[in-house]
Amino acid sequence: MVQRKTYDTRVKYLVMKGLLPDVYGKQIHIGSPTAAHSLIQLNLIDGYWLFVNPIILGRGIPLFVDIEDKIKLKLLTVRQFTCGVTELNFTVDKQ
Repeated sequence: MVQRKTYDTRVKYLVMKGLLPDVYGKQIHIGSPTAAHSLIQLNLIDGYWLFVNPIILGRGIPLFVDIEDKIKLKLLTVRQFTCGVTELNFTVDKQ
């Protein structure tokens, strides 16, 4: 994986140049597995909200692809909605 410190330096440069919005310290939500792939590979994800739908599709875009190192997660909350969807809220265990 790319070291986070190195990536942070590049991101700060792009923010200074006005090429990226300044979202440092703010919570952003990524709803697309394709968009999340690069962030996961660069170790920039601090937490995951995964929504499990009670439907088996048999195809689709996987969220976790090309993961080189194990990512340890800590379950924070579980919530089930009346429609059957279950929300799993994880934080990344950095230890």
